[in-house]
Amino acid sequence: MAKAAEVKKLNRKLMDFLDGSVNAFFAVDNMKNILVEEGFLPLYEGEDWQLKRGGKYFVTRNGSAL
Repeated sequence: MAKAAEVKKLNRKLMDFLDGSVNAFFAVDNMKNILVEEGFLPLYEGEDWQLKRGGKYFVTRNGSAL
């Protein structure tokens, strides 16, 4: 029973993400928020990166690619 409830919850999260991601710009913004909540840090293409072993990072381009 617990497994079915977990699957239902995961499906709901996916549907909420898809509903809020009507185009690439919204999808990137929504995913960016999820990544930040999970402790990822944004990196910017025009800057030098100070990466740390085990760090969690992401890059976006033009607001429509992640």
